[in-house]
Amino acid sequence: MGEIFTERAGILNLGLEGILIMGAVTAFAVGYHTDSLLIAVLVAMVVGGLMATIHAFLTITLRADQVVSGLALTLFGIGLSSFLGQRLGPDGAPLVGLVGPKFTRAAIPLLSDIPGIGPALFNQDPLVYLMYIGVPVAACILYRTRTGCICVRWARIRPRRTQWASQCRRCATWRRLPVASLWGWAAHT
Repeated sequence: MGEIFTERAGILNLGLEGILIMGAVTAFAVGYHTDSLLIAVLVAMVVGGLMATIHAFLTITLRADQVVSGLALTLFGIGLSSFLGQRLGPDGAPLVGLVGPKFTRAAIPLLSDIPGIGPALFNQDPLVYLMYIGVPVAACILYRTRTGCICVRWARIRPRRTQWASQCRRCATWRRLPVASLWGWAAHT
């Protein structure tokens, strides 16, 4: 979902895989060492936001090519996550083979008993239920609010058409890229 906002603002983020894997490694390492799922998710969201900020700085401020920056961010994220995954276990051991804390599934009464779709849709962990709410909220923000309609979508469609559009594009992408990545990472947890 977060990537939809960046794409709608006119930013091609091919570094999403690198951002997600860095978030995953940091979430697992923090969750394993602290035994707290909340702290693990928050740290992963911060790491995703920082990685997205790197991409935003390169593409918006330095005007680097979005494809090259995104692919470089993917390679950086994959390499750094591999490096960290080999050293963030107990006493510097690898994280491979360790078992960390997990979200428990919470079945919604009556709805989880529907044949076929009940267990698939209504017997999930809390993050999935948050995304059930997040998708319509994101759609409302993108298509029904001034922020979504003008600052995000218009900035991509016609950035030179009006005087404020190019300024809005820069401010829209800078403000929304890290936040969208936080939201997007949470969706992929």
